[in-house]
Amino acid sequence: VATQLLSSISETDRQQNFSVVVGSFSLKANADGLQQKLREAGYDAQVVKNEDRNMYRVVAATFDSKADAAASRNEFRAKYPDAWLLYNAQ
Repeated sequence: VATQLLSSISETDRQQNFSVVVGSFSLKANADGLQQKLREAGYDAQVVKNEDRNMYRVVAATFDSKADAAASRNEFRAKYPDAWLLYNAQ
């Protein structure tokens, strides 16, 4: 689990404690493309920015519980093998 301070740049700002990240991009357009793909598949995907690293993270889902987030990450890994957990530092 990585801990990072993020800024939400999507319309929704409902970050919970743990996020499942399925993509990280230096170009916002690439992050927006994956976000759209996930939304078309029925997920409430968000794009958040890590200011320190100037990276756009595509968050597929957020959870209050680390266990729930880990279970979701494991499911996402079937399609996104590099999916990882992010602890949202507030």
